[in-house]
Amino acid sequence: MLTYIILKNNIKVFDSYKVFKRKEIKEYIQVFKYYDSDNIVLKNRSAFSIICEWKTHTLLYHLNLYKEHTKDVDINYPEQKKYLLLYYIIGTLTYIF
Repeated sequence: MLTYIILKNNIKVFDSYKVFKRKEIKEYIQVFKYYDSDNIVLKNRSAFSIICEWKTHTLLYHLNLYKEHTKDVDINYPEQKKYLLLYYIIGTLTYIF
């Protein structure tokens, strides 16, 4: 079980690199919704976008890229525009796994 913090416009998952499977990430999203069903992040972002961001962080971590920034995932709303394309491309490519 991973540790996480749910804030108004952010969900931080510590050591998120330990979870890569889409099914497991979806289970965490359901847990977040259970504890805070009115959360701005969960209301405004799709499960697909959350999974893509999470899987991008995990892949980069396992490739030893920016480990200090990719070991945890910060799921924000609004999303950081500078990363949207990266998350979409890499996340979509990893979405089949």
